[in-house]
Amino acid sequence: MGKIGEPLFDNNMEKKVYIGMCVDLIHVGHLNIINEAKKYGRIMVGLLTDKAIKSYKQLPYLNYEQREALIQAVEGVEEVVPQETLDYTSNLRKYKPDFVVHGDDWKSGVQQKTRNDVINVLAEWGGKLIEVPYTNGISSTQLKEKEMIDPFQNYKQFVDYDFSNATTVKILKDIGIKNKVVVQIGSWIGIDEFNEVVKHITPSKVILVEPNKALNDMIWSKYREVIDLDNVFLENVAIVNEENKGTVRLVYPKGDENGVSENGMQYADPHFSLLPMDDWGDNFEVLEAVSMTFNELCEKHKLKDIHFLQIDTEGYDAEIIKSIDFTKVNIDIIKYEKWGFDESCYTRYGDKAKLYGANGMKAVKTFLELLDYTVSDIEGENDMIAVKNKNNE
Repeated sequence: MGKIGEPLFDNNMEKKVYIGMCVDLIHVGHLNIINEAKKYGRIMVGLLTDKAIKSYKQLPYLNYEQREALIQAVEGVEEVVPQETLDYTSNLRKYKPDFVVHGDDWKSGVQQKTRNDVINVLAEWGGKLIEVPYTNGISSTQLKEKEMIDPFQNYKQFVDYDFSNATTVKILKDIGIKNKVVVQIGSWIGIDEFNEVVKHITPSKVILVEPNKALNDMIWSKYREVIDLDNVFLENVAIVNEENKGTVRLVYPKGDENGVSENGMQYADPHFSLLPMDDWGDNFEVLEAVSMTFNELCEKHKLKDIHFLQIDTEGYDAEIIKSIDFTKVNIDIIKYEKWGFDESCYTRYGDKAKLYGANGMKAVKTFLELLDYTVSDIEGENDMIAVKNKNNE
């Protein structure tokens, strides 16, 4: 086993150095290890997947892709590869590094066996383990415990809301079907009855669509609590009713210093919409997002059967439902927001005004009934639910 301060090879930059890391938060301890590793050669970081981290400690705040982006931005890191388990063996035999660099805090405890395995595997080709003195007083876990980061700090009023008794949850629990695909369009921060449904029915795949990337950390945080993240896919796109729309603008009315808009209402990021009404005015907060149709979403994720689809897009739900090619995808249950505004609220769209609001709701109800769905109001919620009649499937 190597030690800090040992003479380095003259051709050290041809050597490969492997560092296994979690990197939930980058701190000085990580930088100390990377700076030491740079002395020995080219750095490859084996970034532990969420599943690997979960095997021995609390899940990270950031998902794998976010953590990967963080560590790739650190000077000296040349390559990042996934490490699927706490055990280094598979990656070490695959990449055969000349050195592994790690803090010296794993000589005992849960990682002691991992350390011993690293030493034994490296010996197969003459590799060495370099151990860097542990940086006392700081770790990702300690930082989180001190609440230095709280992605929900602006959403405290929603964090403890209990959706367990929501009518939608009861309906899906009563049906009792597990290992199915569920899709949500408009996930916001991941705190809602859809998350509660996922918790209870254990779907085989969860597709979440939320165009606002700024909410990703919160969404991932809430879904880590209820399901294996290997089964969750988050799309930062806006679902539209036609192909090739490119980048689209979602908006909500800007407010004054008290958050009140011109129509006397308060709006925020849950209200981003592709169909602003007349009384929203023209002074908007704007979110630009790449667009995708629902049919393209199904094609991308190879979806042919969906157990539950929930849509909440602030007035655009009917447009999405009418655009679905039901000859290519079977959907058992569809939940969508009731949007009862008169067409006079949409005069900015000219002749198309008659397609939106209450008229859109009537049209989509008729559309679904022709497809043999039973459509009804959800008790206690401002939503509709359409259930496919099974006898004609």
